[in-house]
Amino acid sequence: MKESDVFVEMTMPDGSKFTRQFALWSKIIPEKSSHKLTKYKLMLNLAKALPGDWDELERQEAPAADVQRRSNEASGDGQLPSAYSGKKVDWSQAAKDGEGDGEGDAALQSLFQKIYKDADEDTRRAMVKSFQTSGGTVLSTNWDEVGRTDYERNIEAPQGQEVHRWDE
Repeated sequence: MKESDVFVEMTMPDGSKFTRQFALWSKIIPEKSSHKLTKYKLMLNLAKALPGDWDELERQEAPAADVQRRSNEASGDGQLPSAYSGKKVDWSQAAKDGEGDGEGDAALQSLFQKIYKDADEDTRRAMVKSFQTSGGTVLSTNWDEVGRTDYERNIEAPQGQEVHRWDE
């Protein structure tokens, strides 16, 4: 791993080679980044050098101005607005609380379980309804919004995917 590129080279079980170089959207901190190879996948955990969202994993053109703009939108103290109980939640602290619960999907699952366990009845109802009726694409904790939204009619597929309804 380099600051702006990740190079992957693997030998597959059938003996074939997989090689790929990723020109990253923005810079990373290679020393804080890691990888994990399982029987079925390679997981890369890339530590961003600058806070903010990436539009894509790989850069197309000069993204630095966009990344800088987005990082300036964050408050800088780890506090982002949240619908959870109408309060701000320090997600960086929530992530630290769940660090002992594994990596990747296991840690995320643990975080959602903790939020659900500590939530009031309306928040729990919102989480269940939004996730089930959206086909797994939405998880909201705001019952006021979820109660009036028809996710089954307004399902939006994630980028690069299509929605297929069973009744069509």
